[in-house]
Amino acid sequence: MAANVMPMKRKKGRGEYRMAKIPLSYKVWQYQWGIDRLEQAFTSSIAQIEVEQDQASANYTAYIKSGEDDSEYEYDGEDRFLIKSTEFELQHDLFEIGQSTKVIREAFIVAAYHYWEKFARNFTEEWTFPKLKKSYPYQTHEKLATLNKLSNNFKHIINYKRMKEVHRNWREIFSVAPHEIEVNGRIRYHWMLDVRNDHVLEVFQIVRASGPVETGPLS
Repeated sequence: MAANVMPMKRKKGRGEYRMAKIPLSYKVWQYQWGIDRLEQAFTSSIAQIEVEQDQASANYTAYIKSGEDDSEYEYDGEDRFLIKSTEFELQHDLFEIGQSTKVIREAFIVAAYHYWEKFARNFTEEWTFPKLKKSYPYQTHEKLATLNKLSNNFKHIINYKRMKEVHRNWREIFSVAPHEIEVNGRIRYHWMLDVRNDHVLEVFQIVRASGPVETGPLS
């Protein structure tokens, strides 16, 4: 969606044209409408997959409670290898759906940030976030820079320093804070994210608050 599509207006008494100024109210509607569509797409998608997740969980729980065990193994000396198991298949189905919910949340976080980034580039040729934000004519949410780092984490090479900054400003999305551990004499970096639906909805609010609003641009 183009952020600033301006109709041509002819100057009086001349054959020249100039761009007509789009009312702020239209810019607000256009920007917010796009965010609303993204949020609606997310809530619809995650609701559907959570229905499947609940069903998969119910299937697994029911099988465990039944006491059945149809596991089949092959043996090689003292080693035993599982070749068939309904319990394993149901558990794997549940795991796969859980991974899908994770991917959907991450994808919509990236999509929401890129919605803002694409809109912001209507006002400047800058590409890096600090310069892009500096040239941006509207106020932005205090967590927009953190959202930029989180989005980059999902898209690009994982960066420990970047994730420490994200944790500093948004601790709620971590189940394990970024920290260093020593493995075989080498320093490794570790953390765990726990992005939930309410965090994704918060992302939409961050982007929604970082566009044109009725109070207008800064200048």
